[in-house]
Amino acid sequence: MKNELSGIDPEQLKKSIVLLSECTDTYLFTYNLSSDYFAIASSMVGQFDFPSSSFANASIVLRNVIASEDIGRFYKEGEKLLSGHSTEHFIEYRLIDKNKNIVWVSSRGRVVLDETRNQRVLIGRVTLIGQHMVGDNLTGFITDMQLADDFRCAHLETDKVSGYFMKLDVDNLGTVNEQYGMSVGDSVLKTLADCCRRTITADTRVYRSRSDELILLNLAGDNAIDAQHLYAGIKREISIEEERSGYEIMFTISCGTLAFYEDSSTLEDLLHKLDFTLTEAKRLGKNNNALFNASSYNTHLRDLVMQEHLRFAVKNDFAEFELNYQPVVDAKTKELVGSEALLRWNCDELGAVVPDEFIPRLEQSGLIIPVGRWVLLTAFSQCAQWNKEMPDFRMSVNLSYIQIKRSDVLTDVQMALQKSHVNPKNITLEITESGYVGGDDSLPQLTAQFSSMGIHVDIDDFGTGYSNLRYLQYLHADTLKLDYTFTNKAVHNEYDRNVIKHIIAMAHSINMTVCMEGVEYANEESILSPLCPDKYQGFYFGRPAKAFDFYDRYLHSFLSTQQSQTIDSNN
Repeated sequence: MKNELSGIDPEQLKKSIVLLSECTDTYLFTYNLSSDYFAIASSMVGQFDFPSSSFANASIVLRNVIASEDIGRFYKEGEKLLSGHSTEHFIEYRLIDKNKNIVWVSSRGRVVLDETRNQRVLIGRVTLIGQHMVGDNLTGFITDMQLADDFRCAHLETDKVSGYFMKLDVDNLGTVNEQYGMSVGDSVLKTLADCCRRTITADTRVYRSRSDELILLNLAGDNAIDAQHLYAGIKREISIEEERSGYEIMFTISCGTLAFYEDSSTLEDLLHKLDFTLTEAKRLGKNNNALFNASSYNTHLRDLVMQEHLRFAVKNDFAEFELNYQPVVDAKTKELVGSEALLRWNCDELGAVVPDEFIPRLEQSGLIIPVGRWVLLTAFSQCAQWNKEMPDFRMSVNLSYIQIKRSDVLTDVQMALQKSHVNPKNITLEITESGYVGGDDSLPQLTAQFSSMGIHVDIDDFGTGYSNLRYLQYLHADTLKLDYTFTNKAVHNEYDRNVIKHIIAMAHSINMTVCMEGVEYANEESILSPLCPDKYQGFYFGRPAKAFDFYDRYLHSFLSTQQSQTIDSNN
């Protein structure tokens, strides 16, 4: 042995051993069962919570590293070896690494006797088997477990890479599995894999993901046009397979494509972008190839950040939310009759975010439900306070379609009434009519219950949706609020004015009132006045304001005028 190693540089040999340890997931170990002393390759110490590469009291140390479900099996195996009932060791179990992740391992070895010390020593190896799932028998491709290694190897040669990622997903595969069985779904995946295999170039590698998607990676500098040609080629092969099978197998695929040039991004960043792009392909109607769009992705990231901040605001007692109030006036007298409560969000990090941006995200996340409860109680309480000085003042509050469909909004309204002590006759709940057409009886039942409680119901943004007056009467609605875009057209177009004139007349014929939104200038009011609306709302009559500003600008002024008129009439 000495002669065989005499020509090798010892320092170079040491470096080679260290490099080999870093590139393997198999570790040699010795475990003196008699003295409870354990020694293992030092490279494993960095991943697991071992005090060092060798330590005493191994049974105690290992108990803290082995998953609790496997501790019993592990120590039963040790007892057999220590007692001499077995000399062969083989067991698979789970370890917990330093990041609290589960790692499946396979441990194999043999017990040898130290006759001089009369001790039993287990010599063997531990292999991280959880990282060995690199081959998929169904598609014949490697799995995405290997993707990280391949991408890292490419980065070893250069810091920047060029090429593209593609992610293919069979549309509605879950439905296929449910209706026809997993075997049919597997057949579809195999067919897709075969089509890819016949189409890809030697520079493109395919991986099967754990979510039944195929990931195509090209690091040879091909571009988005090449990826589009590849996608088209795969679809042609699918068509050929469908015809060959007599159309017994038919399916479509969606694809997200991310092309990059001299890119130094991490694999994680690229895969996040790829997942987003595939989702966009699905959103755009499926059966298509979507190319990564940086602007859309940045909007998506902003959405994620915004949702995170919205959750924070909700959890912190709605501290960043507030209500503004916009005046509603009588169309004939121009006197204040009430206000609409409008939700505002002033985020500490994002600043003031417009409602058109944050309210849809509240609805998408379901956060509109707790926020909606807060709005009801806050607006009702404010109304009760102002009713002490103006008993007939009405507060209008919007109800989101999501609130109505996903929560017990009737109970929420009842609770807000009880806590605020507001008179229900001073409350108006606004519902956007465009969201509810479809033969669902639950909404008319709900609005009927509101009416029986004395609460008024308004149909908001009328003119943007179905706009069926007969349907609106069925909803027990009291008022139509004509959307500002509808109102604006009427200001500039005689035809639209005639349409609105007939709508107002029909509304009056079924005992409904009409409020025109978005009236911003005096000339607009003079044009709309002959159409005989009942109420106005818009910047011309008052902008949304915080509670104390609303009181000073509008309510106090109205009350002062009322008092003056009373004094004059008494004199």
